[in-house]
Amino acid sequence: MMINNHDWKIVECDADDDALIVNGTSRHASCWYERNTMYIWNELPETRKKHSIIHELTHAFIESYGLMAFEEFNHEQLCEFLGAHAQNIVDIANEYMKIKLLP
Repeated sequence: MMINNHDWKIVECDADDDALIVNGTSRHASCWYERNTMYIWNELPETRKKHSIIHELTHAFIESYGLMAFEEFNHEQLCEFLGAHAQNIVDIANEYMKIKLLP
């Protein structure tokens, strides 16, 4: 998938995969900016998986649009970010989940 002209991918993996261990802690999902890859635990229930994908996509959008330079977002910046990108983030997550549910 393309995020701000950067090619990103979602990889589902086992819970003990190194990509899901962040600072020594096991996660349901993680976003590796240097790889343009989001990793999702393959055993997550579908509703939790969609939430995690939306969460990781948000990280990817923040990074791809250069917003990592900000330590914090104020109320107005957050609203601008959501207004510009929320629908696209949800659309990508919905498309991913639809593809995963196909026989």
